[in-house]
Amino acid sequence: MRTSKGARMRGVTRATLAGAVAWMAGCSSAVEPTTARCARATDCEIGEACLDGRCVTSTVGGDASSPTFDGGPGVDAASRFDAGPDDASCGGAGFGVTGLAPEVLVLFDRSCSMRRRYDAAGAASPPTLASFTSGPDDPAGRWYVAREAVRGLVARHPTDVRWGLVVFPDVLDGCGASPGLRVAPGDGTGPAVVASLERPEVSPYTLCTPPLATPRTGDQPAETPTLEALSAVARLPAPADPERERVVLLVSDGAATCGATPSSLGAETASMRAAGVRTAAVGFSLAAEVTAATPMLNAIADAGGLARAGGGDRFYTAGSPAELEAAFNAIVAASIPCTFRLSDAPPDPALLRVSLDDVPISADPVDGFSYSPGAGTLTLHGAACGRVQRREVSRIGVGYGCAAPACVPVDEVCDGLDNDCDGAVDDDCLG
Repeated sequence: MRTSKGARMRGVTRATLAGAVAWMAGCSSAVEPTTARCARATDCEIGEACLDGRCVTSTVGGDASSPTFDGGPGVDAASRFDAGPDDASCGGAGFGVTGLAPEVLVLFDRSCSMRRRYDAAGAASPPTLASFTSGPDDPAGRWYVAREAVRGLVARHPTDVRWGLVVFPDVLDGCGASPGLRVAPGDGTGPAVVASLERPEVSPYTLCTPPLATPRTGDQPAETPTLEALSAVARLPAPADPERERVVLLVSDGAATCGATPSSLGAETASMRAAGVRTAAVGFSLAAEVTAATPMLNAIADAGGLARAGGGDRFYTAGSPAELEAAFNAIVAASIPCTFRLSDAPPDPALLRVSLDDVPISADPVDGFSYSPGAGTLTLHGAACGRVQRREVSRIGVGYGCAAPACVPVDEVCDGLDNDCDGAVDDDCLG
């Protein structure tokens, strides 16, 4: 006969995310050992459990049919077996989950053509005065629509994404110039991104000559140096946390100039992808330049790791405010990881349990969760992953053995989750 109670610490981190703290719930029961050795409960007969490497028979309640222990395969949620290091039949571990928000750098085209209307009138070739809008706050303008789409995007993801901004080209024509980082990614930087796009010195309406006037060569953003912009992003220092992911969201209304080709754009994007940076491309109001822009944006999308699904062009196309918003939403959702790392391997991976907002999900590599013992990672799939990416989940519970997969409090961080289990998401992040 053996009765004991154990507790030990565990933790969880996302594979591209940070570590977490966990607690251990102890279990105890009176048992009678048999001679059979085992590694897990399924190695034993019905009515027995694997305890310290040997099959044991429950004596609680006088027989194996006691509700305290059913002896069958799977998790005995009400079991009171000891949670020692060899007790794979129970385990009893629960995990607090902490996310690691990805960095999303908005690479924003501010060439002079962004002053045009986003509709058919703006696509006239050659352009007329009616092709242009009156200023940065004209709702018909490409600049206004793109800026407001970014505003809405950062408002929907204030804490689970660390926003950054690069605008291109520089004040000069752009060819050969390397644009700088306007807003460095960080916690709560979304409002700074929008504020930067609202500054007169950033707007093409301030920098460009009046519509149809002779361009001022050398002192306005008349070119679209997309390759130089990508190269500038590639040279930025890597995130301080090596597990944090960086994503580039390129939005442009035309073909790259300054000698760029689909081949050179694809090669630069592939080099960034090899360094762990994924890139998505959005072509907004491309009608006037669709023939030249399409192969270039497809080359970026093909190499960037965030290509649009569904056939046809691999970059995202948008011809209206609603389509641009939908493209942005799809890209950012795909940027949020669904893989977590357990800091310690569960005694028996078959007993691992996961819940989203206290609702259990199945062990299913298509539409549930899976665990990789070699990597020590837990991955959500299908609808479960989609719910996390769309911010429809505030708590992820992970447990095994006799511990339910409930929310375990840890310090609140900016990751889109209720880390401290108080019912509020990221309540300590933005003040």
